[in-house]
Amino acid sequence: MTYDYHILRVIAYIEQHLHAELVLDHLAGASGFSKFHFTRLFKALTGETTQEYIRKRRLTAAAQMLLATNKPLIEIAFTLGYGSQEAYTRAFKAYFGVTPHRYRMNGKHYDNLYKQALTTAVLEVKKHPAPVAPPRFVMKEACWTAGLALRGKIDNDSISRLWNHFYEQLELQPSLSVAEPKAYYGIESIHSTNQPFYLAGIELESAEIPPQLPNGWTAQQLSEQNYVVFELESLIECIPSAIDAIYKNELPALQVKPVRDYHFEYYQDDFKANELGHTFHLYIPIE
Repeated sequence: MTYDYHILRVIAYIEQHLHAELVLDHLAGASGFSKFHFTRLFKALTGETTQEYIRKRRLTAAAQMLLATNKPLIEIAFTLGYGSQEAYTRAFKAYFGVTPHRYRMNGKHYDNLYKQALTTAVLEVKKHPAPVAPPRFVMKEACWTAGLALRGKIDNDSISRLWNHFYEQLELQPSLSVAEPKAYYGIESIHSTNQPFYLAGIELESAEIPPQLPNGWTAQQLSEQNYVVFELESLIECIPSAIDAIYKNELPALQVKPVRDYHFEYYQDDFKANELGHTFHLYIPIE
């Protein structure tokens, strides 16, 4: 017996009533389970609570409305169930990292933070996060990358906000010499202070240390190294569980030993976040 059908019935109910009040009794009723068992099943299958899912769906709808319509902010706030424009603005900025006004002015979708409605295909990826193709073994030449960095507490949402800020900053650096075709790196490592570290950056044209970088940017060199490379789906919220599965299952099965203090995500210029069929590559250095 699979519970997917019951959860997807709830998702359909949420989508139909996204602009109305959503209460637990009605959601559980749509699932066919008691409130107690429904809440546990929903989180077990989706990885988040119903409240988290609904909040992100409404904020996604708000972001899309900002760019697709000329509706006033207060109208969007009330449409999506916020009691005031101030409450809506606070929630929007906490999630997207910018105010609704700034988001509309930027005119660009933050797809990596969008919460798409759950589908059978997405639910399957959530349940079974795994590479979409057999791993490859490569030797990669040394290169320099440069971009914006996070240190300390790092999670999916903060990384997505970092990437969005980085892309905005990159547009302001027309004189920056970058490699062609463009290649983007998400380097995760341990900083010298023993804090988690993540760099959202782009590969530079020169193999030498950059003489000058934009204010606030960080450069990091990747030495020549052997890697095992895994191809993963572009569903941002599934990246941590997919990487965990690689370290738990794939690496031991390949009988390889990871080395150094980092791995990195490699994104091509045409990468699209949260679209099934679009992929990126995870490079793990090995002996």
